[in-house]
Amino acid sequence: MRIKFIIHMIIYMAVLIIVLLTIKARFFTLCVIWTLFAYIIIKEIIDEWRHARRPKKLAHWPVIFYFHHLKIKGDNMEFQLHMDEVLPFRLGKPINSDGEEAPIEAGSLKKVVTDEGIFTVEQDDEQPDDPEALMFVPHAEGTADFNVEADADLGEGVETIRLTVKGTVIAAGAVGFAPLQLGQPRKKKAPLADNQG
Repeated sequence: MRIKFIIHMIIYMAVLIIVLLTIKARFFTLCVIWTLFAYIIIKEIIDEWRHARRPKKLAHWPVIFYFHHLKIKGDNMEFQLHMDEVLPFRLGKPINSDGEEAPIEAGSLKKVVTDEGIFTVEQDDEQPDDPEALMFVPHAEGTADFNVEADADLGEGVETIRLTVKGTVIAAGAVGFAPLQLGQPRKKKAPLADNQG
């Protein structure tokens, strides 16, 4: 519940008690006062309920992949990786529904691979000094999820934002042909003469 709602309830109840103690009203007047305060309190409760159900501007988490010189951006993604490849990526900053950067609770960021036997997340070996440069490293054929979550609520309570990337590791496939294996040149054979008669 919002603190504002609780404060309003306390104030209304205090005012109601003070009014009832300070005036010597008749039954009809007391009924009017109780009805008025009941209306105010019920209205506050309904407003609080509507506020709780109102869609929030949820933060979400972009991720950027660099795959075969192709930049792919999205919130929830899938990738396919051959056993003999690695896939560099960067985790974007958390953003709200307007696309603006949104803060998260310090120390709440968690990155987990559901099955590290399929692939792991490691520091990009070509950018060892950049902590944000990461890469997916395959270990076995199969599918696993890379899950990222953090607390977007900077005060008390928890409001979790999440990102899920599904990764599939497949066997290394053919990418072309090996060079021709040339032998030594030799004389061309003469064509056989046709049999006559």
